[in-house]
Amino acid sequence: MGVYGKKNDVSTKKEQHMIIDEVHRTHYLQSTVVIDETAVAQIAFNYGINTLEEVDEGGTYGISNNNVVYISSINGTLSFLASRTYTHGKSGQGGVFRINARFEAPNAAGISLVGAFNLQEYTGFMYSGTTFGIVHNARGKVQKYRLEITAPATGAETATVTVDGNATNIALTAGTVAHNAFELAKPVGTYTNAISQQVNGGFLEFSTLSVGASTGTWTFSSTGTAAGTFTQLQDGQDGVNMFIEQSEWNRNTLLDTENNPFVLNTTKFNVYEIKLSCLGSAGINYYLHNPENNEDVLVHVIEYGNFNETIEFLNMSFQVGAFVINYDTTPQLTYLTHLYSAELQKEIVTPFKSFIASKTVSTTETVIVSGRNSNIFNDIYIVEGVIVPKRISFSNESTGKAMTVRVIANAVLTEPNWQYVNKQNSLSHTDIASTSYTGGEIITIFVVSPISSASFVIESARSLRPFDSVTITAQLSGGTASAGIASIEWEEIK
Repeated sequence: MGVYGKKNDVSTKKEQHMIIDEVHRTHYLQSTVVIDETAVAQIAFNYGINTLEEVDEGGTYGISNNNVVYISSINGTLSFLASRTYTHGKSGQGGVFRINARFEAPNAAGISLVGAFNLQEYTGFMYSGTTFGIVHNARGKVQKYRLEITAPATGAETATVTVDGNATNIALTAGTVAHNAFELAKPVGTYTNAISQQVNGGFLEFSTLSVGASTGTWTFSSTGTAAGTFTQLQDGQDGVNMFIEQSEWNRNTLLDTENNPFVLNTTKFNVYEIKLSCLGSAGINYYLHNPENNEDVLVHVIEYGNFNETIEFLNMSFQVGAFVINYDTTPQLTYLTHLYSAELQKEIVTPFKSFIASKTVSTTETVIVSGRNSNIFNDIYIVEGVIVPKRISFSNESTGKAMTVRVIANAVLTEPNWQYVNKQNSLSHTDIASTSYTGGEIITIFVVSPISSASFVIESARSLRPFDSVTITAQLSGGTASAGIASIEWEEIK
């Protein structure tokens, strides 16, 4: 098996590696510790009701029968379903991932995985072609660039942004460098294999959407006066991939009944489970549920410690789910019924952060302040972090009229100018430049009386995933415009 642990003789080694795996138990460093699990994602696909609310999805997917969903790939398309929420392991804290799934029609040109993954790393049970096994892919990095708009457009013109050799034309209008940066900031789908976001005036942060080195050019040009320069912030690199075929699993191969408790049939539904800890080299356990006695069977352990000079994962933030990519003309499918992930030893003390802003409020609804999860930490890292707003506070300085305060998720702001809260130790961006918005989802509305203040605890209502935002607006019920002061307190889990 190489550096990740040799295949043990089942008759002599299996018993000494058996793990007691009852409710509220997990495995750390070959010891059994009784602790609580705190559920992060608990998803059942009840007639598709939860599909849009609780999971990210892409490619071809749909409802097959009752509580069963499927993902399908053909001709090189990537399809996936994954929990919207991430586990965010801290040192000494574990994570568990369970997926009820079955695989159909694996072929030599496809890959199907169920397990835990983020943008840059993944682990789980996988078909690589027609071979079934366990995969561990770690230490991959996306490529990151910063585009600085050094001169603004003075009229209508067309910018050509070349990202990794793929050119995209974007219309620009006259304005400041911040205005043009806002026009160039686009979500997934505009730039090929990249996403961008405006920050600190005339700057944009670009990240590729897949790991590995970028071999194409990154340039900016325009038909008018706008000018810009790309600077590379992070080299992309491929992940280090390890695939352990089922016949090489070092605890139970589940290929026969002579030395195994049951024989695995991947075309039928099975419960697949992964347990890991956030200690860098504590090892990873992989289980399958035994239908005969209703117990989990440890099938493989990646014995990481004492064999490696690098850590297991660069980032312990994971979604639970499945993906499939197939380069054949025959569809390759994976069926799912339940997704579950949890963190163990959940109690974590995280410092709070806060921001306050004041604007003049009239009878027209006015944006006071917005906050955004930038998904960037210390300038260059993609951390898949989550921002948990804890409290929204508002003070009405009007002496005679009440103000209506709205808290809105993912509003489309007019001309924002996102700024770092702290470039070195925060995921957050804030904006106070925008005064209006469209769209979004209202989280709450409350009324603040004259010369008084009010607070709303927002934690249970909305967590901000990467690129999500929250906006506070205010509107005076009548009379003379007066100051409104809004503050946001939040926690960052990264």
